Amino acid sequence: DGLQTGSDTAMYNALMEAEKALEGVSGRKAVIVLTDGLDNQSQSTADDVIAGIGESGLTISAIGFGDASSAGQTGLNEAALKSLAEKSGGVYGYATDAEVLKALYQQQSRALQSEYRITYVSPATLRDGINRDLTVSLSGTPALAEGKYNPGGVLPEVSSRSWTLFAVILGGLLALLLIPLIFNLGRRVFSGGPKGRSNGGRSIGKSPQTSSRGRIKLK
Repeated sequence: DGLQTGSDTAMYNALMEAEKALEGVSGRKAVIVLTDGLDNQSQSTADDVIAGIGESGLTISAIGFGDASSAGQTGLNEAALKSLAEKSGGVYGYATDAEVLKALYQQQSRALQSEYRITYVSPATLRDGINRDLTVSLSGTPALAEGKYNPGGVLPEVSSRSWTLFAVILGGLLALLLIPLIFNLGRRVFSGGPKGRSNGGRSIGKSPQTSSRGRIKLK
């Protein structure tokens, strides 16, 4: 009940410092920020914070604290906090009073302690560029997670298997390879084969004929 919002806030600068502090930490990493979201002192931006996460797996959750109906120093920028949490893989909650604030922290604690990271190796090794559905369930519980992934490859992403598309693209690639060969073969057929070149009225493509007459010598 003694918490109050106001004065200057450098939320994004503080989050950048938190990211740096967690760089050398292994395992699951999460930041929970309690703020009104009215940043008026940071040199960093929300985009800088998101970019700083990189491949670290860090998530940022936000708990809004302040008067949502006020636009002044005691107000609350829920839009910024929701956007930050969504883009960083976290969640947003609004603390209307001390009891709700306590419940939000407990909820975050339970969520972090019940997370699992699963690595899946597909038996389908063909990189055919086709989306694959993936469903993960926990035996004996209603827990269920669904998603998609694409193995990459020469084909564009498609929503379902399409062997017709595969055949069309493969045929196009083969046609590109065969066109030069067909063109050269056709040119030879229609030209009737190689011909001798002419130079000054004499045929270069033919062997000169030897005269059968005797030569006359002048004395």
